[in-house]
Amino acid sequence: KPIIPTPKASLMASALLADGTKNEPGIGSLLVVEVGGATTNVHSVTEMVPFTTDTIIRGLPEPRSSRTVEGDLGIRYNARTIFDFVGADQLNALAKGMAPDLETIDPDAYTRFLSNNVEHVPKDLAESLMDIALASSAVNIAVERHAGRLKSEFTAVGEIYIQYGRNLLDVENILGTGGIFRYGVKPEVVLASALFSAKTPWSLKPRAPKAYLDADYLLYAMGLFSQEHSESALRIMKKHLKPIRLEADRTLVEGGAIHETRKSLGKICL
Repeated sequence: KPIIPTPKASLMASALLADGTKNEPGIGSLLVVEVGGATTNVHSVTEMVPFTTDTIIRGLPEPRSSRTVEGDLGIRYNARTIFDFVGADQLNALAKGMAPDLETIDPDAYTRFLSNNVEHVPKDLAESLMDIALASSAVNIAVERHAGRLKSEFTAVGEIYIQYGRNLLDVENILGTGGIFRYGVKPEVVLASALFSAKTPWSLKPRAPKAYLDADYLLYAMGLFSQEHSESALRIMKKHLKPIRLEADRTLVEGGAIHETRKSLGKICL
């Protein structure tokens, strides 16, 4: 068979998991975040929908299945790039937030070390949490690049919304795959970085999806397997999904549930 790169195999599996087959239902619209040592890949399977019925979408129509590969956001080969994007203070704050009583390590020195020792495995909790901080930062940036963005403009007939790219606000499911989700100490923290945030209200990231881990790291393999046995591959993926709980942005939570409409979210975006 032709050799299929990992990102493409993962996209094939993502589309199968979301849409299902004739005889086996999928789980619905899906965002997949795949964090690696050299890249962070984002896959989405959802219809191209506007933010509101009168929103104007700019750009070419996008397919239901889409993939972006961020070649500057790996947590080993590109650890220094992530450091340059977010800075030492942010990485320290993320690590400290997970373990307030633990003394953090120097992000500058650690990311320099990782760039020259790409096979390094964290040797203690402090290094593990810094890895989580790096992965969370990579996911935040990668999903923001993948997701659409919203802009308001004033015209002769009043204010209108302009949408560029994919509206992921109502995506039903989110899945984390890769080593950090298989072996990391706080995978839910990494995956939560893909959610909508009031800090970047123009970014149309998912608001409150069901969350899962590819805890057995099967996604890419099932993409390959699906070429000949699609229903079996789908059943295996569904069987091995590990549900987890993510905390949505508190600005969108009222009484423990998401109640904000697209109209009220639009006010936040402005």
